[in-house]
Amino acid sequence: MRKIFGLNFLDAFVGGAILVAVPLLIVERGISLGLAGIIFSLAAVGSAFLPLVFAMHSESSGIRRFYFANGIANALQALSYLLAHSWPFIAMGKVSEGVGQAAIWAVNRASVLDDPLSTHHTLGGLISGRVIYYALGSLMAGLLISGLGFDFLFAFLLLVSLGAVVASTRLWSGGREKKHALLPKFEEIIGGFRNRRMSFYQTVFVLCAGSVMYVAVMYLALPIYMKTSGFGAAQIATYFGAYFLIMGLVLHMASRHKVPARVLVPAGGFFFVSSLLGMAFLPAQYLPWLFFGMAIGDGMYALLWEELIYGEVKDSRRKALDIALLRLPLSMLTIVVLAVAGFAIEGFGFSAIFLAAALSFAIYGMGAGIVIAGRKLHVTRK
Repeated sequence: MRKIFGLNFLDAFVGGAILVAVPLLIVERGISLGLAGIIFSLAAVGSAFLPLVFAMHSESSGIRRFYFANGIANALQALSYLLAHSWPFIAMGKVSEGVGQAAIWAVNRASVLDDPLSTHHTLGGLISGRVIYYALGSLMAGLLISGLGFDFLFAFLLLVSLGAVVASTRLWSGGREKKHALLPKFEEIIGGFRNRRMSFYQTVFVLCAGSVMYVAVMYLALPIYMKTSGFGAAQIATYFGAYFLIMGLVLHMASRHKVPARVLVPAGGFFFVSSLLGMAFLPAQYLPWLFFGMAIGDGMYALLWEELIYGEVKDSRRKALDIALLRLPLSMLTIVVLAVAGFAIEGFGFSAIFLAAALSFAIYGMGAGIVIAGRKLHVTRK
């Protein structure tokens, strides 16, 4: 388990640095917001369909190769950004990012849940640890960009990723990997998607509401909004680093103290939604404080996310497949949203994106509370 957590932390460190660096690189290269949105959607294409394919094979071939693939993909994206003097190289980096995230998330939660002692609080521990390393990666990106430039940063991330590749080869070395006798047919999986219990479709809807605007806001809109509002690279990196530290602390405390959904829903909604509404209507000078308020809500909402997934797959014999199926619709929607987000910002301004996100997360919070309460009622009636 510790090796899995370690590989996750290396992936998160690279991801946190990339989250801050790539939007700043896009501004530095003079790429339009419309084209930037399309470029960002390329990562979502990979993360939409590949997790299902990877999950199908992980059930029969084990998980080590997927952590290995994640490290290779992270190395390729760092190399692409290192060479990125025009948008095609940035697009190549985003494709590599999508492949890498598809590989690791195809098996990540299932790897943890295979431990019979694991619960959604165990997943919360994994995510809170990743968030802390996201923070470290973001802070490091700001320091290196400000002091030594983009090239040095991406060269450093390339070395970190290659280190993760080496570490992944030692995952469960000398031991056995999880295997199943039969690889399920694709037709069986699609048939299973059509014949699920109602809570499965409810969970899919709620996850879509909680994710479809998140990437557009966090990865695209906010870093560029900060940059165009006069914040420097070091400031932006510091804000994102602080964001993830706050989010990770809230998530860790909520998970450790087993804060129930009936508390997380209203509290998370207040911080997350009110912060986004403030970003839409208040001047940019208030942005850092609103951003930190959003981080508090994000930490609470993140634990709800893990509880939603855990509750739906905990009794499944093929957890990786079920998790991939839960994520497929939201990943497909994310492709569309990212492809049009840049053009929406150009046409209607950043406020339109923040308002749409506020509505989406309000639906997510209320929907998560209803689904989780419904599951507990169902268990009680049994």
